This record gives sequence, structure tokens and C-alpha cells, in this order.
Amino acid sequence: MRGTIGQILLYSSFFFLSLKGRAQMPVMDDPEMQNLIKRTSDSIYNQNFEASENYLRELKEKLPEHPICPLMQAMVYFWKGMPLDPHDVSFKRYFKSLKEAAKRSDKLLEMDPESPEAIFLALSTHGLLAQHYAEEKSYLQAVREAKKCYEYIKIGFGLTHQYPEFYFSSGMYNYYRVQYPESNPVYRPLMWVFAPGDKELGLEQLQQAIEKALYVRTEAITYLAHINLRYLHNPGEAIYLLSILVGDYPKNPLFQTIYVEALLEDSQYELAKAYIDELLMHENIYVRMSAEVFKGILLEKAENKSDQAAYYYSHALETSKSVYKKRWNYKSFAHAGLARIAAQKGDKKLAKKHYQEALNNTKYDSVREEAEAFLGK
Repeated sequence: MRGTIGQILLYSSFFFLSLKGRAQMPVMDDPEMQNLIKRTSDSIYNQNFEASENYLRELKEKLPEHPICPLMQAMVYFWKGMPLDPHDVSFKRYFKSLKEAAKRSDKLLEMDPESPEAIFLALSTHGLLAQHYAEEKSYLQAVREAKKCYEYIKIGFGLTHQYPEFYFSSGMYNYYRVQYPESNPVYRPLMWVFAPGDKELGLEQLQQAIEKALYVRTEAITYLAHINLRYLHNPGEAIYLLSILVGDYPKNPLFQTIYVEALLEDSQYELAKAYIDELLMHENIYVRMSAEVFKGILLEKAENKSDQAAYYYSHALETSKSVYKKRWNYKSFAHAGLARIAAQKGDKKLAKKHYQEALNNTKYDSVREEAEAFLGK
């Protein structure tokens, strides 16, 4: 799933519809339109793309020039093609839709600079662009886009009590402004231009978003679960949060994979096994690759079957060759698993090789700490 200042708004595209006040926009004045957009976003999350395309056609008829239309279309491409390959036609369509949404958002903001709707739309679209550039390691472009969002994020700090949806953007900023450069030192020289963050405040604000917000509740749950699982080492809380998403969107395989990851981290192997068996049959190759890694973890840690675990870890790495991604966290899990098995068999050279590969692919502190401890770094 994320973490730069540009990434903090990856899934926040839908919330602005709940804002009411200074700006008078057709979307905000029309409860029927708000309901249509909510149904569209829910269908996207639940992988019902036939329904979402039908809803989008209706949206485009009623709001032909509004940024929400290309932004929603971009989200369809994102979820349908996950993970997107920049060389694939689906990515080109996604990026074109996103750029159009950013253009329209900027135009909307020029018309009404104080509109909360326009502020968050511009913030969201430029944040998504920054997220793309960051993943491609185009750091200067990522920072340039993030700086476009920054002023709007700061405005949002003062709008949380009036518009609870801004608890999400404020909480994400406060937490990741501290966490991301800690985990990714390459960004530290670039962070001085941004105001300091506060991890504890960020966590509190994300919880407020879950409790009070309407349209970013799903995103707040996703990120707070992510933080608990990967940085706070609290899989129990992550399981609680992710169980909500799995219940609300039972057809979303990404929510299921993160849920299984949390279950395995918490040693809830029996419950994880049922999900793993189903995910192994999924049509999405990334989902299958993830499930192969999970199967390896299950065999290694729950059943003490290291040879079978090594098979699944190795097969996952082979499968990953067909998945576009320069770095992939679940690949690091597979390499770490193979390293542990090699070390158990006394093959330190092979263990070092796999731990180095784990370091090369991970964004997880736990994997990094395990690998560095073995390598003596």
C-alpha cells in the first residue's frame, strides 16, 4: 500500500463531498449526487467494476467538467490494474485521467480559492501525482508535486473541527512527516522545507477520522492498520481494523492480503490458512504471489516444514518476476524466509545473499532489523 508526503492522500479522493459551507457546488447541494458518488467509490473498493463504470457514466453526464469524474476514473484504473506497470496501457490511462483531474482541480481552485472542496481536490490529485513520482524514484518531481499540496495540508490543520474529513490528511502528515524520513534516509535532506510532524498527534487524528469522518473512514482505517502492523508492531490492533474492511468490502483482495499478513504476524495461523487457500487461486498475479509468500510463512512457522516453505518462497519470487515493481515488501518476506531456512541448514553464504536481497526490497522495519542483525550492519 505508501508513506511519502505525496502518498498520504493515495485513497482520499472521495471525501470532499461531505464538506458544506463556503463553496456552493452542485455536488455539495445535491444529496442524490453525493449518494451516487458514494456508491461509485464503494463499488470500486469492492472490485465491482461493471457497476462503477455504470455509475461513472451517469456522473459524467451530470458533471461533465467536474474533477471528480477523471479522478474516479483514475481510481478505477488503479484498482483494476493493481499493481500498475508504467509501461502498460492501463497505467497510461490512469495517469492521463489523474493529470486531467489535477488540471480541473486547479481550475476549480482558481475560481474559488477558499472552497474546501477545491482545496482538497487539488491536494488529492497533486498528492497522487507525487505518490507516482516517489515510487518511480523521481524525487525532485515528487517533491515539486508535494509542495503544491503542502499549503493545502496546512490549511486543513485548521479545518479539522469544522470538517472532520481533514483529520485524515492532518493525521497522515503528522505521522509520516516523522516516520518516512526515519525509514527512508534519502529523503532527509529534502524534508527541511516542511513543518515538523508529531507521531502521537497523527495517530490521534487518524483515530478521530475513523470515528467522525464519512468519506475517508476507509482510508483512515487502512493507514492506521498499516501503521500498527508495520511500525508499531501491534498486529492485534491491525487485525481489528482490517476485519472492518474485509467485512465491508469482501471482494477486495488487497484488504484481504493485508489482513492475512496481520493474522500471520499475530500467529493466528488457522484463520489465515482459509484466506491463503482462496488467495492462491486469485486471478491477480500480485495477489497470488502474496499468497505464496504467506503459504511459505505458514509452513515455516506453524508447521515446521522448512523444505515445503522454501518451495513456496522460491515460487513466489519466480512469480514476482511478472509483477512490475522495483521494490516489493512481500518479496523481502520471501527472501527473509529463505535466509532463515538457509541459516538453519548451516549455509551462511546463501543466508547472507537472501538477507541482502531482503534489505534491497523491504520498507519494513522488522525485516530490516532481522536482516541487519544477521549481516552485522
